[in-house]
Amino acid sequence: MKKKKSPTNKLNKTNIILILLALVLLGLIIYIGWIKLFKKGGEISLAELNALQSQNQDQITYKDVKSTIKKDEKKEIQEQWQQYTNNKYGYSLRYPNDWYIEDENANAPIENTDFEDNSIKTGGELILSNYNLDQLNPDDPQSLPDDFRIMRLLIYQDDKGTMTINDLAQAKSYIDKLKAEKIGFKAENMIGYEYISATYRDGSVDANIPRIEIFFQENNRFYVFNFGYIPIEDDQTRKTMERIASTFVLN
Repeated sequence: MKKKKSPTNKLNKTNIILILLALVLLGLIIYIGWIKLFKKGGEISLAELNALQSQNQDQITYKDVKSTIKKDEKKEIQEQWQQYTNNKYGYSLRYPNDWYIEDENANAPIENTDFEDNSIKTGGELILSNYNLDQLNPDDPQSLPDDFRIMRLLIYQDDKGTMTINDLAQAKSYIDKLKAEKIGFKAENMIGYEYISATYRDGSVDANIPRIEIFFQENNRFYVFNFGYIPIEDDQTRKTMERIASTFVLN
């Protein structure tokens, strides 16, 4: 005599099928949301990003460094970190007491270019480092201490007034040829992007010292933080540099 199939077994199979369908649907929703957020190779305009933030913060993926800082660290940053203010270009930031500022060229005019598109100009370079640069040459890596770290803030200007952050990142070879990780990044009163790539503009690859830059945009000006000489295992210094960038304020 054949055994009758148990209704419980049928119910279990039905539940499993429903759960699988639900997981597939959830995965599809997440995928579509990801495509909408990082469309065209990761591009989303600043206006769209700010609009998403004002509508529903849960819809955005961005790195809010300040939210990961403990209360005692926040107090240290606010009360003990030194503040640098640039009146010419209208911004300020904070940096640790044991770091140094080199602002010799921080007020330099925005007139140089190293791009094929001559409408992209650079200037106003600010340098931060954990070493006093008076006795060191950052352009000679072989002469630098093993724990030497440097961070640069450069101002870029698009004379055409049509560029987005994604366009500048592409001009700096982060898009297309050099695949890069890209994530939204929140500073005090600005939202931008952090790019991370193991490939450099000359085509060389160094996974041990990735190329990291944070881009902010205000009209046709871009404020770009460049992280230098950070081995991938030095997570502490990378976080310190991200915290410096997170204090950036455009006045």
